Amino acid sequence: MTTKKTTSTRGKPVNCWMRDEDVSLIRGLATFISGQGYRVSDSQVIKAALRVAKPDSKLLKAFEEVLKMDGRFKRDE
Repeated sequence: MTTKKTTSTRGKPVNCWMRDEDVSLIRGLATFISGQGYRVSDSQVIKAALRVAKPDSKLLKAFEEVLKMDGRFKRDE
């Protein structure tokens, strides 16, 4: 009888640049979750938020707001 080795699936590190306001939003969500009795990390909060996000007009509007704040690209106005 052979036994299969269980391999844990690990994520890979990703660079994600956020402004202080974004970090504050993540920490606020983490505070809410910790208040429910969980130990939580920023990464877990981001993953949970991605799972509840829906491809709708609210997401598109938020994305457009983020684009306006992105300093990497010059905008023609």
